[in-house]
Amino acid sequence: MSSYPHHFHVGTPEANPSLSEVLGAHNAQKFVRQPMALRTNSESYSVPILELCQTLSHSADSVLAVAASKTFLFAGAQSGVIKVWDRTTFLTVKILEGHTRCILCLILSPDQKLLFSGSGDGTVRVWDAESHCLKYVLRTSPHVGDILSLAYLPSANTIFLGCQDTSIQWFSLDHPSLEHLNSCPDAVAPSRLPKIEVPGLPPSKPFFPPVVVRKDCDEIEHRIPLQWVQHSAHLGYIYSLLIGPILDDSASQHLFSGSGDGSIKIWRIDFGASGVRLSHTRTLSGISTDTVYAMALREGLLYAGLQGGYVAVFDLETFQRIRTLLGHQDDVLALTCHQDDLYSADSQGLIKKWNRAFECVGTIQGHDGLVLTMTLAEESILISGGSDNCVRLWWLAPDRNLQKNIYPRSFKENDGGVDELLQVLEKWVRIPTISGQVHHMEDCRLGAKFLKNLLVQLGAEARLVQGAEGRNPLVYGVFRASTSPARRVLFYGHYDVVSARPKEWATDPFQLIGKDGYLYGRGVTDNKGPILAAVFATSELVREKKLGVEVTFLIEGEEESGSTGFFPAVQALRPELGEMDLILLSNSYWLNDEIPCITYGLRGVIHASIRVANQHADSHSGVYGGGIAEPLIDLTQLLAKLISQNKQVLIPGFYDKVRPTPPEEDAEFVEIARIVSRNAPHVSPSKLKSQWRCPTLTIHKIATSGPNDQTTVIPSWARADLSMRIVPDQSLDHIVDAFKAHVHSCFQELSSENEIEVFIRQTADWWLGDPSNQYYSILKDVIEEEWGVPPIPIREGGSIPAVPWLEKEFNAPTIHLPMGQSSDQAHLTNERMRIRNLQAGKHILKAYFTKLGLI
Repeated sequence: MSSYPHHFHVGTPEANPSLSEVLGAHNAQKFVRQPMALRTNSESYSVPILELCQTLSHSADSVLAVAASKTFLFAGAQSGVIKVWDRTTFLTVKILEGHTRCILCLILSPDQKLLFSGSGDGTVRVWDAESHCLKYVLRTSPHVGDILSLAYLPSANTIFLGCQDTSIQWFSLDHPSLEHLNSCPDAVAPSRLPKIEVPGLPPSKPFFPPVVVRKDCDEIEHRIPLQWVQHSAHLGYIYSLLIGPILDDSASQHLFSGSGDGSIKIWRIDFGASGVRLSHTRTLSGISTDTVYAMALREGLLYAGLQGGYVAVFDLETFQRIRTLLGHQDDVLALTCHQDDLYSADSQGLIKKWNRAFECVGTIQGHDGLVLTMTLAEESILISGGSDNCVRLWWLAPDRNLQKNIYPRSFKENDGGVDELLQVLEKWVRIPTISGQVHHMEDCRLGAKFLKNLLVQLGAEARLVQGAEGRNPLVYGVFRASTSPARRVLFYGHYDVVSARPKEWATDPFQLIGKDGYLYGRGVTDNKGPILAAVFATSELVREKKLGVEVTFLIEGEEESGSTGFFPAVQALRPELGEMDLILLSNSYWLNDEIPCITYGLRGVIHASIRVANQHADSHSGVYGGGIAEPLIDLTQLLAKLISQNKQVLIPGFYDKVRPTPPEEDAEFVEIARIVSRNAPHVSPSKLKSQWRCPTLTIHKIATSGPNDQTTVIPSWARADLSMRIVPDQSLDHIVDAFKAHVHSCFQELSSENEIEVFIRQTADWWLGDPSNQYYSILKDVIEEEWGVPPIPIREGGSIPAVPWLEKEFNAPTIHLPMGQSSDQAHLTNERMRIRNLQAGKHILKAYFTKLGLI
């Protein structure tokens, strides 16, 4: 048995340290204990007993208690605050303050209207679980110490408190003779419990101040009367309380209390003139002197998580200890039951799953530290909190088989439906659909097939279309309108992604990871997430028989490498596609992280290379230096003649056709910069104009022949890769011809014996939409309805080759809806997308298609 100081079974608070010291003892012990072999051979770390779906950070505080309603997730921290997250978006919506010491327990009433928080400040606060307003404070006497556990009896509207001073106290929220404290004292003397310095945790000083209550406070406080106190209920701290029936007295409710004195007591709850009374009926034996940290009830069985790593199982018909589950190596601090399974968690961060036959069927590392609390959310999600300052949400029944189960249980949306989108995205991100790399061509085909199968399952007519040989296939799918005739919308996107370097990422780039309301993974924002938002928005309307437009999906697999195979594939489909009324895409981002946008313009691009070479092999500079014309010197001189010191492009006629900026557009740049500057101070009118309205030339890299680690070699060739961004009304062909002519002219001036080649690798024209047409007006209204603010009309500095091509091919206007935030890191490390944005994108498109069907 462990020799932690908290196992002493003495009836005075001074002899029993606070729970904070318990945490500190565990933390200190973790650094000196030697790892031991697991005590069961039936468990396995490889068994996927839980699947992590979201990690939420709680600043720098250990999470000591969690509770979850259908709408919100609550987590109490060591600093005394309760953080509230929205269950749909996993974004923080509130910080509940008022406790002056750590939050040790949280529970919700069964109707999820009340939240109860117990603290080391000796109070219980009662909160409205929906509005998060404080209803009132329940205050114990000054020397009770920590409130370690809570249990709520709805039939009597009574809350029970397990206390550090070994008492059980209760309070009826309906009792007519409540003692109101209309005036608050200046201060309540601090507890006489000793202050504890906690190894491994922040100093106790911030968490153990005197309990000061201001005279001007408007909190409604109630003092727990002495008749509602069961003094010396145990000989040690009361760490756990449960309410439930026992088989020989099913007509009455019973309170189970577990203590540091190594006992579990059963109390019958009676009702009299003065309210609730407790009658001790039985003490469960066979626990020895192990502290009882946690309890759970299931079908006549009581489970107790004990000090030392044991789980005791009691039959509540015979009141005998029928099993001792051996598997943990350290104290079991949390328990919860789900159907036939028991989940137990310990101070080494492990979570174990036990089946109905009391066998350990799997183990995972749940937290990097102590697992201090666990609870269930509905029937599918386990929530845990730990000393690593985070809350984690887990699927209870993970299924990693893509073919058998493409829609496992998922997050709950506001409408109560299962949000399949996020789980499908998780499967799709796993497929590394990197275009432009031969060894990923099969992955691209699998990614395309995955989307095609999804479209078919959701009610679309879909198939793969192969363009040129050796190119990735195009995914073609059509959702038919519920009525005809109907407007026809073409949604364009791309399933291919850029490469990722796993060593540079905080997580696996091809495994969807949820953290703090964001989803991390390559392609999650560019462009798989927005595509799925459009797919599910459309399929929901089909299922509801409300799709008033015909939506055609054209999703290519080579946008990140030039869209080379896209154009012939679409031309082959052209007779089947017919005419379109609108082209829609979502492949860009907001200006900042707060305000939605609509994109109405893109710059064009010309990707080019200049290669200078001689007729010699790579040479040694010590032998041939000065004796041959060096390609890299010629190339460097050429590049210097492309752009001036003030960043002006020196190609003759480069700026001739640039459309002038009208004064009203300059005024728009000033207003846009003003709106977004609070969250994006780097945005200025001049930068917006430079990125959106001005052509540029950029030199990306220089490559040479010869080994990279040799600094004495004269390379036989040198190549520069560069790009030019063009704007209205520049002509692609004109700029290409002018660029080639200028480069060759400058090379002739060098009178070099070397040879030069100019390659145009890829081009895309500029695009400028009409933000005044009816399609934009409808989308603006829908976005404002979703986000509560009107969207900002913006242009983009980047290019999408397919957009101007599609607009010309179908002679239809294009609408570009950005879903992501400016911080999404598309193409970069740790690419992410906020869940709220993804869900909002789906809502917006669903409403947009609905309104398009009415015009």
